[in-house]
Formats: sequence, C-alpha cells, structure tokens
Amino acid sequence: MKKLFSKKSLSLLLALAMVVALFAGMSFGASATYSGNWSSYYDTTWYDSSATSLTIYDAADLAAFAYKVNSGTDFAGVTITLNNDIDLDGHYWTPIGNANITSDTTTYSPKPGTSPKGFAGTFNGNGKTIENMYVNITSSTKTGVGLFGYTTYTGVVKNFTLKGTVSVGSTLEIDAVAGVVGYNSGTIENVINCAGVTADKAYNVGGIAGFNNNYYGTNHTGSISMCGNEGAVRGGSKIGGIVGENAGSIAKCYNYATIYNASGARAGTGGIAGRNGNNNSPYEVGTIANCYNRGYINNNNGYWGGGIAGFQSAGCSVTKCYDTGNVYNCSWSNPLIGKNEGTFDYNNCYYKNGLNHSGSGASELGTGMDLEDMQTQDFADTLNGGNSIWEYASSLNNELPYLEWQGTGFSDDAATDDVSGSPPSASWGNNSGTIILNGRFASDGVTNGSKTGYKTLSAALTAAGSSGTIYVTGPVPITSSVSISNNVTIIRDSAFTDGYLFEIGNGGALSMSAGTINGNGLYANAQIMVLSGGTFTMSGGTITNAYGKYLPGAGVRVYGGTFNLSGGTLSSLSGTGTYTQGSAVTVSSGSFKMTSGTISGNTAPTNGGIVYVNPGATFEYAGSGIASTQVVYLANTSGNSDAYITLTSALTGYLTVECAHLSTGAYGTGTNVAQGANSTIISSTTLGYFVYNGATHSFARTTSGTPRYIYVAS
Repeated sequence: MKKLFSKKSLSLLLALAMVVALFAGMSFGASATYSGNWSSYYDTTWYDSSATSLTIYDAADLAAFAYKVNSGTDFAGVTITLNNDIDLDGHYWTPIGNANITSDTTTYSPKPGTSPKGFAGTFNGNGKTIENMYVNITSSTKTGVGLFGYTTYTGVVKNFTLKGTVSVGSTLEIDAVAGVVGYNSGTIENVINCAGVTADKAYNVGGIAGFNNNYYGTNHTGSISMCGNEGAVRGGSKIGGIVGENAGSIAKCYNYATIYNASGARAGTGGIAGRNGNNNSPYEVGTIANCYNRGYINNNNGYWGGGIAGFQSAGCSVTKCYDTGNVYNCSWSNPLIGKNEGTFDYNNCYYKNGLNHSGSGASELGTGMDLEDMQTQDFADTLNGGNSIWEYASSLNNELPYLEWQGTGFSDDAATDDVSGSPPSASWGNNSGTIILNGRFASDGVTNGSKTGYKTLSAALTAAGSSGTIYVTGPVPITSSVSISNNVTIIRDSAFTDGYLFEIGNGGALSMSAGTINGNGLYANAQIMVLSGGTFTMSGGTITNAYGKYLPGAGVRVYGGTFNLSGGTLSSLSGTGTYTQGSAVTVSSGSFKMTSGTISGNTAPTNGGIVYVNPGATFEYAGSGIASTQVVYLANTSGNSDAYITLTSALTGYLTVECAHLSTGAYGTGTNVAQGANSTIISSTTLGYFVYNGATHSFARTTSGTPRYIYVAS
C-alpha cells in the first residue's frame, strides 16, 4: 500500500517487559526506547470520507485514525475494522479523542466540556492485539487518557486485546485515565486490557475506562460489558480494575490485576469500580452485575476498599458478583463493597472466607464461602440462577466460575488473588525488637540482620521464653491450639494497622492465662478475631492500649466463634467515631461468655458501648466484672429482633445497658434483656423482659426518666 508519509526506523529492539510491582514500589516501564509521537508518522491513504466501512492494516493507519478524530472527524455511522495485529513500538501514543474535561459543580465528577472531539463510530478490533502502546503524559491535559481519550454516546469500542503502558506524571492531578478509554460515554465490549496504568495523582483511574458516563451531557450511554482487566492499575483517587468511577453499567467483567491507591485518598478503590456512583448527594446511577475479582486491592491506608467496588452511593447496585482477592491497608474495607449506601444483593454476592473486612454481617459483607465450595459447578449454577452467563471447568480459572464469553482458551496467569497469586511480602516493621511475628513469613526462623521472623505464634512464644517481647507486623492465623502462659509482651508494630493480630479460624483455639497484648496506641483493627469454629479463652493477662479504627472496636471481635472470659483484664481500649462498635468486645455473631475477669477503664464511641452485642449473638454474664461505667450496648434490627443478655448469676453491682430499640407507648415493650437481683441502669426507654435460668420474667420500673432503675418483680 502506498504511504503518504514514510515511517522512521525504530531506534532499538524490544528491551524489557513491563515491570509490575504489587504495592508502593509498583512501576511500569515501556517495552522499548520511544521517540517522537505517532501523530507525526501517520498514513491516511486508507481513508475514504464517503465510506461507511474502513479497514486499518498497520500502526501508521491507526495513527491516522487518531489524527482524524483529534482534528474533528467523529466517524459517526462508520465502522473501523482492524485487519492485523498492531505494533505501536517506537513512538509515543496520543489518545484518540478529546473530552475537554471540566468538573460538574454539583457532583464534582468529570464531564465533557465545550467543543469536545470524540469518536462516535464503531471500532472493531476483530479479535486482534494492539501491543507496545506507550502513552506518556508529562503535562496537564483535559483530553481523557488511554488508547482512546473520549468516546461519545454512539461510540463503540470492541473486540481486541491491548498491551502496553499508560504513564502520567507523578504530580499531575488530571482526570479520566485508563488503558482503553479515558472518558467513555459510549459502549465498550469484549476488550481485554493488559496495559499497566500509572497515574499517582490522577482522579478516576481504571483498566478499561477512567470514567464511565451515562449521566452527564445531552446524550450518553456509558456501557461496559464482557471486558477483563489484567494490567496493574495505580492511581490517585477513585481507582478500579474496570473503571475508576461508574456512572453507567458494568456487566460480565473481571479483574485479575493489582489495584493500588498511590495517594491513600479517601475516595474508593475496587477490583471492578473504585466508586459506583458519586459521593455526597447521589445523582449518578451505577450498576454492576455478573462480575468477579481475583486481584489484590492495596488501599495504602486510604478509605473505602472493596473487591468489587470501593464505595457505592444510594441508587446504585451490585448483583451476582464474587470476590477472592484480598483488600489490604484499608481504613474501611469489605470483600465486595468497601462502603455501601446503595442496593447490595448480598444474598447473591459471594466472597472467599478469610478475606480482610471491617464490616459485619451479610448486609455489609455478602455471603462468605469456603474456597472449595466456590470451586464447583454448583456455585456456577447458583450464580447463573437459570441463565447461562457463568461456566465452570476444573482446568480453568483455578476451578472458579468464569464468564461464558471468556471461552476455554484464556489464561488466568495475571490473577493476583490469594488463590493463585503470591500473598503480600511479610513486613519486618518499624520496631527495634529481635522477635518478629507475621503469618506471611515463609516459615519460622527466617532472619533479617539481628531479627528473627516467625510465621506461627507457638514458635514465637517459644523464642520469647518467660518474659520476652514479640512484635507483630502482619496478621497471624490460629488454626490449632496455642497457649499464652508466660509473662510475654505482644506488641502491634506501628506499621501494621490493617488486619487483626490473631485470627482464630475453624479448629483454632487460643488460650491466654498471662502476658500482655498491647495495641501500641494505634488506630487499627481489633486485636483478636474469633471466627466460626474458633475459640478464645482468656483466664489471665491483659489486652490493652488500642483504638478501634473500624466497626469491630479495638479489643476482641467474635464473628461466629466463642470467647470465654474467666480472668484477666480488658482495659484502655477506645472506640472512635460515630459508627464504631464495642471498644472492648464486639459480638457480631457467635458467643461471649463472661464468668469472671475485668472490663474497665475503656472508652466508648458515640454509639456502640464497651461491649456490643448483635441480635442473634449470645452474651452470657455471671453478674460481675464489667464496671458500672462500662456500657453494654444491645443492638436491634429493623424487624425488632433485639440482642439480649442472659445472666447466669445474679448481679452483684450495677450494670449499665444501652438499648437500640425504642418502642412506642409510655414505657414500651421491647425485647432487650438485662436482669439481676440488684438495680440495673437502663439508658434508653425500652426493656421488655429479662432471662434468668432459662425462664422469661417481667419487671416493674420506676418513673420515665432516663436512666431508669428497674428491679425484679417476679
């Protein structure tokens, strides 16, 4: 084919493959030495202004296509088809289209500005691969950044795989950055992105699209379907594997890659969408359906991280999704939606048991499953619900359900989840100690200078002897019987604020009769998590000096397991914020049985008390050990199912109870329960009955003031 402009020879052969690091050190290098821009090396001989179907054969043709769109030709009604794989090696790429982005004054989200130049036709990649694309943004721009900068409401981008690098200067606070389309008001379907994206200060950063728009402007579509992201994404605010912020629809998509919040912003980081809908007053409507995530989410101590969406606003929805990728270093995280204010079909959204989370209950977490139960045809059938969207094969996707459109020839090598990827490397922390405990160490006895690292608590306790100090720098699972019986000090390292110190799983049993677990005055997860089938027995020692950064407080969280307290002290544990639950003990589900011991000197949050009990959980109390200043908070559900206390012995002093359930009437008739031979202080207007020795009793109460003193009447 005759060329209007000759192409320069490439300066070097392929050098190094793109380097993708999982966390703060992630960087993305170009595959070769690049010079000049493809906008200077285009060939327009293929272009016919009267044609409704055009074919692109090589990189110079694709560069001419970009040149035409950026000059104002929108290709409305025209289909552009790739005939061959395209290699963009040698020159930098200029995105196709210019959204001229401005900020909406109500939502602060990006929207197309005046006189944008977008692609309005159909770009059919024809199953080909575009490789070695290198977008290098070194100065501020409003175009939208990616292979395409901006697609209009009639624009369709489909059927290809993209490989390469998108790099935005580390100080540039630009908007709408992605591998495929920076700002999408059109349709993207059947595209696999393998391009790494680095934009440390940018807003709305994704693998497939930076911003997916079905809200702003006169016309908009904002649809992404049958797409996959396999390129690591690193952004500054609102960062997702498929899209940074979704104001449209996402369906039948997956993410395998690591998603990293470089700035630690409080905005949303997710495997599929960083944010589904806008924050504050909801205007945008985002929907996510039939998607899955198998990538790590590292939120760099920012807020709102989730396997599917970091944040979801009112009016938005997530349905029929699953997640096996973990969320790390996040101040508010859950396996599926970090913070949810919209519709969450939690009965039909699933996650692998054991993933990090700060919420409690299915309405926040979704439905937890053991990995082996997810690796089945039955699970695929459950997701399908009579449809044929999901497939299952024991030889594909690590035996997890995959999407029907993926076929049988795909690879999941890019997946970075806990199933097939390597977990985060174990940190040695910021301490000066010599005994370091972290469940992510490869084994017991690893060394780093004068420090020795231990993977298991039992090995670290042996090393500490009768009175040593152990620094914990990462989460430690307890899956067998372990006993803390010496006067050791266990301290949370200052670098470890995301995750429980000890997570007691099915078959695990931790007993503590001596020693100290010290939260080091940090705002972090609770120190101990007791999962279903796990048991924590405390007969001595102290848990102290921590602040609850998340809902479950600062001390012990019971989530399906059993906590037996018969001695020792929980003190100097503080809840923070309006929503933090019990600062010393949170009983989300399972059982807390207190026969002795001391809970005193703790500070309650605005709501939630020192001991927090969810409806359906069990709290058995022998009548002493909780100081009168320490509030027991009995939660309630919308169906008026209230938590209660079962007293196994009469009270020997005052017990302060705060009840969530406020019924109508002069005194109300609730089901919150407290009982004792002596007076009990009630700080709300509702206390309907109490339980003692398995029987239900009524009571009489004094005047209607608050608090109210009650006494046993029968």
